[in-house]
Amino acid sequence: MATMQATVTKFRRIIQDAIKRATMTPEGNYVEFTPCLPHHELVKLAPVLKTDVYIDLLACSTRLGADAFDPAYVATYQQTLAGNSSGVKTDRDRGEATQNRQLQNTHT
Repeated sequence: MATMQATVTKFRRIIQDAIKRATMTPEGNYVEFTPCLPHHELVKLAPVLKTDVYIDLLACSTRLGADAFDPAYVATYQQTLAGNSSGVKTDRDRGEATQNRQLQNTHT
């Protein structure tokens, strides 16, 4: 996965440079990529981000306007995630669960 991410980042940089050159105006304005985080990273970051920042990142990730999100509801969601950090699965949790299932299936 790290190699894929590095390759995409490299391609993105090269493409961004080409787009910048092609769209540069005399005033120095140009078109550029908007970096968005994937949903699984947003879930992990939700409890530690300010609500307005989290809403901006959600809007980018889902391609919706920031005004589509209710700040009060989003803040409650963030608090829920903060209070239930054990509910967020990590890669390690998934690996252990798979191993435990395999061990149980072996013994039956």
